[in-house]
Amino acid sequence: MKNDEEFKNLKIGTNIYSPLGRIEYVKYWERKQEELENEIKKIKDDINKIQYLQELKRIRSILENISDFMDLLSDLKSETLDSLIKSDFKVFF
Repeated sequence: MKNDEEFKNLKIGTNIYSPLGRIEYVKYWERKQEELENEIKKIKDDINKIQYLQELKRIRSILENISDFMDLLSDLKSETLDSLIKSDFKVFF
């Protein structure tokens, strides 16, 4: 996924302030989850699935948290990088 052209085309950061833009991120990760699940089903030997199940677990974790994370980022639109640095990014914790 590191070289995933679709992810690069999301234009990270430009759409997080709009609900419709944030939905695009959710849909992206939902597609990735579905694609990986479908490919895992094609592997016959369970031992060979382990690495891919771990990746699936990471994707599910992203999906479980992405809405809250995107909301947080959206709420930070009035925060400048300087103010975040000065506060030691406390708004994230």
